[in-house]
Amino acid sequence: LDPEHTQTLDQELLQLARVTARERPHDAEPLLTEGIARNFLADFAGAKLALLPLVERLPQHAIVAYHLGWALLGSGDPRNAAIAFERAAVRLPPAWT
Repeated sequence: LDPEHTQTLDQELLQLARVTARERPHDAEPLLTEGIARNFLADFAGAKLALLPLVERLPQHAIVAYHLGWALLGSGDPRNAAIAFERAAVRLPPAWT
């Protein structure tokens, strides 16, 4: 990937998430994709809004916890970020931890 184009690609990922969410409102994946895209775009408050509902909906989903950890850390909440990262760490494959 060309670092000069990551902003554009992250915006496209966010747009894909929004379109998919409209077409599949009961599917959790578009919210996860939105949260990831917003984290990549440094919109941590928006990422948190997308990911927090998924924590209740998918409590065992390590990727949700992992990306929520980054959103919380970026939002200035290191205590809750550490909790999210700990939840993720026990479920992520060893290469991620």
